[in-house]
Amino acid sequence: MKIKHLKFEYNLEGSGIVNCDSGDQKYIWNRESKAGNKNKFTSGNDNNKYSKKYYFMNDDGVLDYGIKISSDCLRNSIFRGDAIAINPTILHHRVLLNSFIGSTLGLVRGYMFADKKETVNRKSPLTITPAMQDSNSVSYMEIGTKSGDKRSGDDSKGGLSLRNTECVGDITYSGKGSIDIAGLEFLSCDPIFDRYSFNPDEYDILKKFLSGNLPNFSSELGYHTLKTSSIDVSEYGIKLSSENVMYLVKEALRRVLNINISRSTSYAKLSGLRIQLVSDVLGNNEWIDIKSMEDIDNLDFEVEEFYVLADESKVNDQRKVIEDSIKLGIEAEKSAKKVKASTVKK
Repeated sequence: MKIKHLKFEYNLEGSGIVNCDSGDQKYIWNRESKAGNKNKFTSGNDNNKYSKKYYFMNDDGVLDYGIKISSDCLRNSIFRGDAIAINPTILHHRVLLNSFIGSTLGLVRGYMFADKKETVNRKSPLTITPAMQDSNSVSYMEIGTKSGDKRSGDDSKGGLSLRNTECVGDITYSGKGSIDIAGLEFLSCDPIFDRYSFNPDEYDILKKFLSGNLPNFSSELGYHTLKTSSIDVSEYGIKLSSENVMYLVKEALRRVLNINISRSTSYAKLSGLRIQLVSDVLGNNEWIDIKSMEDIDNLDFEVEEFYVLADESKVNDQRKVIEDSIKLGIEAEKSAKKVKASTVKK
């Protein structure tokens, strides 16, 4: 059986709050307080530090919550070792740009770099949901102080201020995710479906980086068709080999296994990971526990090939029909504007 999709479930354990929310969260709780539901988060000032939360109505009809870690925070941890920050100015340096596109970071994380002349983007094949609290840990607001220099000549401003910070003890979370095999397999450089991920004129540069980062890389530019698509239109780009796709799947799992979020007074780290190699969405697919990097290295499976090489002569005929239709549409629009303008003048 060839794998069409990969699902995973993960667990985190930690202590304290690692992902904070805006102070505007107080308005949610102040509104509840006005409705008669008194709570510890009600506040009349802006000096509050809250955790990220998910909300629900409990059995008494009162707004309740659980602490969460956002997907963005988790993704920052997953890719933290690759780059301090993603600088959009690399779009102006062609070698740096292609080195990023051809890296495992770019292939798995995804990217978008845009300016007035060109936009390149790739949707991330890795999906991960927020980590939701699954323990009965209860958070609380702790009063603290913050010292600072007193403003000279202003007696109303002291050098000491109070702040309220949400805290929690030991806590556990759980979440889910997936890896899109089809999304990993193909890199488009065709604007036809609005997923232009690299400049084909610079493929010689990109190929050097892909060859250095992927095992036995040998893909060439060509027109490819998605086998499951109801639209019979080919797309220009490169199709990665099954070996390269499997390498990237394992690379993504290694990164997930390394989730470790550390703050000055809190942390959250991965405590459990299991995956499901999906060949039939409705089938009984077995869950596999992943406890070490060795478990990932030992995974043995075949991936489905979603893209096939298209006949270039057929593609050229299709493109000509599309281009002619676009030209006719543009001319018709211009004619309609002229008619409208002449009618207004009359």
